[in-house]
Formats: sequence, structure tokens, C-alpha cells
Amino acid sequence: MTTKTKAKAKSRIFESVHETVSDLHRLGFIDKRKISKFDALCLDPVSYKGFAARVEYSEEDGCFVGHVAGIRDVIGFHGETVAELRAAFAEAVDDYLETCKKLGQAPNHPYSGQFRLRLAPELHARAAMLAQTQGKSLNTWVSEMIERSTAS
Repeated sequence: MTTKTKAKAKSRIFESVHETVSDLHRLGFIDKRKISKFDALCLDPVSYKGFAARVEYSEEDGCFVGHVAGIRDVIGFHGETVAELRAAFAEAVDDYLETCKKLGQAPNHPYSGQFRLRLAPELHARAAMLAQTQGKSLNTWVSEMIERSTAS
């Protein structure tokens, strides 16, 4: 990798491809901006203290630019490497939490654990029947399906 800190890839395939691309970068075939864009695509989302970040590579600024995802407040940060980005994200979250504390306000939390879902009635019925045949509530069954679908 191009950073001092080994970041976790989204999957084994991404990890293998990333290793190859990193080797090409070290050999001079891929420039710093391209490898940085590639890092943004291959690496797991950045998370810290229950907050997650949306990260992009800014061609204009020549660095990674991130924003805390899933909250109403706007928290941004940036870094030229993955290690710098992670450090800036942690600092931004810590600053946000400290500011909320000083102001006596509760910080926004990314997710409450609840969400509304609109489904076609036929899909709702099929899901409810599948849950029931497995002796589960629809909520438990859907949670397990989402967990299975999003597991790394």
C-alpha cells in the first residue's frame, strides 16, 4: 500500500487487486492521484465512535475529502493519505462531541436502529410468510437478512 497504515479492504478480491495496483504505483506506472482514487474505491468505509464517513477523492484539491454520514450536522475533514484521513476523521468527531458537550446539546447520532420501509404488498406478504415459517418475527427476519447481506 501507499500508506504507512494498512487499511482494511472491502473484500479479499479488492485486497488482491489493491495489492497489484499498489505494486504498479511503487514501480511508477500509476501516479499518486490515481492510487488515491483507487484507495477510496477499495477500502472499507471509515468509522469512529459509532460515526461513519462518506469519502471521495478530490481531483481539484489532490486529497481525500470526507463528511460524516447519516447526521443532520455538517462535519467535514480531509487528508492526503488514508492514515491522514482516518486521523482527521477521528479529530473531527472528537471536536464535534466536545463542541456538543460545551453547548449542552446532544450530538446527532447516525442511526437510531429504526427505519420505515415501503414494500409492495406482495413482497411484504412473502417476507412475512418466510419469517413465520422460520418461527421469527418479520422484524427479526429482515434484520437477519440485512445482516447477512452486509456482512464482510
